[in-house]
Amino acid sequence: GGGTGTNGQSLTDGIVVDVSRHMNQIIEIDVEARRVRVQAGVVKDQLNAALKPHGLFFAPELSTSNRATIGGMISTDASGQGSCQYGKTRHHVLELDT
Repeated sequence: GGGTGTNGQSLTDGIVVDVSRHMNQIIEIDVEARRVRVQAGVVKDQLNAALKPHGLFFAPELSTSNRATIGGMISTDASGQGSCQYGKTRHHVLELDT
């Protein structure tokens, strides 16, 4: 992720892998199916900027959305403002490929 977790999720004695430089592509936007394929380093605001012209957005709203990566959001099941209405991150993930 982008190191934006407020509960110390990015602090570890192990290995930290930063994917934001090379795995930051939005691969596909399928407007009809209302789904996207992205790489783990895509930042939430980057994704929402690409979705906005189609009247779509990726929830929940985070205070760190300008630097929080989709991979980090998935690993922490990020939630925030709007989570009661739109759900947590896990409610918006259909499939993971590792």
